[in-house]
Amino acid sequence: MGLSGYLEDLAVLQKVVLIFVGLSWLLWFSCTCLYIPYVLFFAPKEPVDPTNPMDFRLKPAHDYYSGQVSAVAMTCGLFVDSVMLAGIYKKYDVQKDLIYPWLFFYALIIAGLVALSAFVTIEVPFKFAAAASAVLAVFYIAAYFHAVLLFQRSGRKSARVLTEMRNAALEPIVEKVHAEVASGEERQKLNDG
Repeated sequence: MGLSGYLEDLAVLQKVVLIFVGLSWLLWFSCTCLYIPYVLFFAPKEPVDPTNPMDFRLKPAHDYYSGQVSAVAMTCGLFVDSVMLAGIYKKYDVQKDLIYPWLFFYALIIAGLVALSAFVTIEVPFKFAAAASAVLAVFYIAAYFHAVLLFQRSGRKSARVLTEMRNAALEPIVEKVHAEVASGEERQKLNDG
């Protein structure tokens, strides 16, 4: 099977998308697990009671509340990846309705990663963040490409299966109708002749 061969086989394409989504889910989960210690130990704090050092509240590092936005993005990433995994885990049974949230969310994530990579490359001297966001963007673009192919191919497969099932169910009825028509024509000939 060549490079384009795996794009034609639905089962192989489904496994490829499953691997992409599984890696993405692990990435979001690890970010979530690493975010909790960040919030507990490294986030900027302001004391509520100066006499009690354990009584404090977190304050945002700047006015954009990036901590809260990133927590929401991580939660949404885990959710849409989980929904996508639920929609594609059965072989040859792709539930297209469960792919829609993933496609919508990752269209936004890909655009954000590309914009972040461009912004960091231009504005920030720390180039590792630009490279990391560019690598993630390429990863998610490849995953998105394969997910769209799976979405398109699964529709054809299910339509073909439904057509075959319909034909198998209607075949005995069609045979009965043809037999009735033929016997009706014979009776008509006998009545006319």
